[in-house]
Amino acid sequence: MKKTLAVAEFTVRKIEEPAFLILLAFGLACGYVVSEMEPFTLGKEYLQIGVFGGGGEALPLLGGFVALITITLLLSGFYGATDIPREIESGTIMIILGKPVSRTEYMLGKYLGVVCISLLFYFVSSLSLMAGHLIKTGKIFPLELLLRQMILILVIFPFTAINMAFSCFLHDLSAMIVASIYITFSLATGLIPIAVNLIPKSAWIDVWLYLLYYMFPNFFFFLLPVRIPGLVFVSMILYAAGISFCFIFIGSLGIESKDMN
Repeated sequence: MKKTLAVAEFTVRKIEEPAFLILLAFGLACGYVVSEMEPFTLGKEYLQIGVFGGGGEALPLLGGFVALITITLLLSGFYGATDIPREIESGTIMIILGKPVSRTEYMLGKYLGVVCISLLFYFVSSLSLMAGHLIKTGKIFPLELLLRQMILILVIFPFTAINMAFSCFLHDLSAMIVASIYITFSLATGLIPIAVNLIPKSAWIDVWLYLLYYMFPNFFFFLLPVRIPGLVFVSMILYAAGISFCFIFIGSLGIESKDMN
């Protein structure tokens, strides 16, 4: 565990580079700009626009989601898909593996490091969003809504794991492209339940569509209204952990079999 944390610390230290400081400033600006966006509305049963859904569940802010995808997930996707291949090409990985660090420990350390960097950027953007809302309206968000915003961080864990899994098999640009295509396809399959309700009923088509639906992670699940604590909240944590574990395991198989030369 100490070796994994050491690799994670080595990864996190890269935020001292000027490029990361520029991105951090962009995250602050992004959070402030989207600070007055309303919460999501997720269908007819949640048409009561406000802080809570129909059953008192907290809805995520649209501004928080925009801040998540414009800076945090872009950073996680780019860095997660390119960090390991670039260290292989530069030979840095051989220096690390020359120590008593296994390839799996190295991969887990890189994963934790990228997740920590992504969480830092999301928290910075979220704090800027809250401060911007206070400055513009003179009001602070309710505690339940703030907690709901923090639940969005669950998206970061499987998203990073997916990108890093592909990076353990491919080169940096190839990994980024393939991971982007896979995640885009996952987002498309997440809309299948809506499509099923719109097309004419057919048991045969429904079966194949839902088979495809359950073969890919559903990122829209993390946007559902949530009561804290509650069953949906617990299921979100388990879902994020399960997807992350599967792709980390796949990535560890790739890094163990990869030719470092």
